[in-house]
Parts: sequence; C-alpha cells; structure tokens
Amino acid sequence: NYLWHSDTWAHNSKIMNKITAFHIIKQPLIGGETDFISGQTIYENLSEEDKILYSNIIVEVSRETFLKNLSPMDYSGAEFDEKFEYIEPSKDSISCTPLILQPKINSLSTPSLIISPIMVQKIKGLSVKNSRKFVKNLVNDHLLPNRVTIQWKEGDVAVFNNKLFIHSSTPAN
Repeated sequence: NYLWHSDTWAHNSKIMNKITAFHIIKQPLIGGETDFISGQTIYENLSEEDKILYSNIIVEVSRETFLKNLSPMDYSGAEFDEKFEYIEPSKDSISCTPLILQPKINSLSTPSLIISPIMVQKIKGLSVKNSRKFVKNLVNDHLLPNRVTIQWKEGDVAVFNNKLFIHSSTPAN
C-alpha cells in the first residue's frame, strides 16, 4: 500500500528496526519508486513560532483502525473521508508520542518532526474534528512540500534511518 509511514512509529508493543535497507535485484516495469520526507528537513523549515507550538503537541496513535481497514484517511494523509466516524481504539493499542522528536545522539543532533498521518487518532487535548484539521494542514503545508522521489534502478542499494524519515513506496513486484 502507498501510505506515509515510518517503520518505527506508533508501535507500543514492538521494538522496530531503526535502519531499513534494501537492494533492487530486478527493476519493475511499473512502480518501484520510493518517496521520502525528512523529519529533520520539516523541522528546519518550520517557523520559530511553529517549532515552539509543535514541540508541545502529543499525538495519540494507533495502528488498529488502519489494520481493520477503518481508517478515515487517504494514503497521503492529506484528506479525511467523513463517512468514517471516529472509532475509539482499544486502550492497549494506543500510544502517545511527541510530534517533535528530540534525538538522543548528541547535542548537535537536529530535532525531527515525524508522523505517520494514517495512524493518528487525535491530538491530545483537541477534539477529533480539530485534530483531523490540524493533521491535514500539517501534511499539506509541511510534509508534502518536502517530498523527494527516488526511482530505483537495478543494482541500487538503499540504507536509511527510520527515525529520521517517513516514506512511501509505489507497489511493485
């Protein structure tokens, strides 16, 4: 599925790999490219006002509605389908995460804004309606404008840090 995600984001019961790597053995005739959005680039392009505002936001996330095909959001995270009413996820499936991640590597590390929009249930302290409006604006104003697409070729090798990028791939065999 073509959807924005980070393999390390919104898991409250699994420890995910921090690094993803793959090798293109055979180039598909259709598809096979990957879109990346750097959380550090998003953060660096925020206004100082937004950096302060976003650093105080806690996002309630769950994979449950997505896994049950009940997600109200399209793949891009830019549109909500109003026919899907909010369904309260089970308590054990919800985790809370800050919108701005402060890396613990060293004092020179750049904070990142990492979000898998389709996993967001709501913003802590906001209604579902206002949370959806916030996420839609965040995706359209800050995420999608920073997208980079890579068309893979046979023999290409990719290694990237899941803590720094959200990504989405077009379907391919």
